[in-house]
Amino acid sequence: FFLLVGLCLGFLYGAIPKLRSFCAPLLNSLLPFLYPILHPAIFPYDVSNYRYKPPAIYVLTPNGRFATSTRLCLSMSDFHPETWNPMWSVASILNGLRSFMYEEAPTAGSITASTAERRRLAAKSLRHNVANATFRKLFPEWVEEQQRRDEQAKAAAEANAQNGGAQGAVNSDAREQVGPNAVAVALGDALQHNSLVRMAVFVALLAVLLVPLIVGDV
Repeated sequence: FFLLVGLCLGFLYGAIPKLRSFCAPLLNSLLPFLYPILHPAIFPYDVSNYRYKPPAIYVLTPNGRFATSTRLCLSMSDFHPETWNPMWSVASILNGLRSFMYEEAPTAGSITASTAERRRLAAKSLRHNVANATFRKLFPEWVEEQQRRDEQAKAAAEANAQNGGAQGAVNSDAREQVGPNAVAVALGDALQHNSLVRMAVFVALLAVLLVPLIVGDV
């Protein structure tokens, strides 16, 4: 049985070259083999002490709440190992980080920004992340979302350009409909109106001059 286990482990060792290991039998028996496994970096046991110690937390996207590429002082980060709970999962850490985004409490790594600035950064965040090669590789669905948004923006810009051209054509047609004849008629009406006004003023002045003469003769 021990030999079978040793042969199976030996086959596993030969089948996975990255799993660097040594093997040796016990000193008093050749049947049981011992395998001290040297884990490569692809294993989750490499270097990190997560689950036993809190992780370091960084934010890479400009957001207006935390400085980018800066170690953050949070209750679930490595700034406070005394408050760390090994039961906290990655989901718990992310939920906690999101809750800090809604607060204004100052801490190491936090920054201040106006609501308008944070909204501006939020609107640009997807485009900023899509420019990162690692983000594109890990989250292709968000790359497609950015492409969809770009296509919608392009279609809206083309529609606005077409509507602007159509409106310009309508205004041009309206000016052509007015034409020189309509302008001449309007000018003639204005001149006729001015002539009537001048005649009315002349009659009024003549009446003012003639009334005293008529009254005196009477």
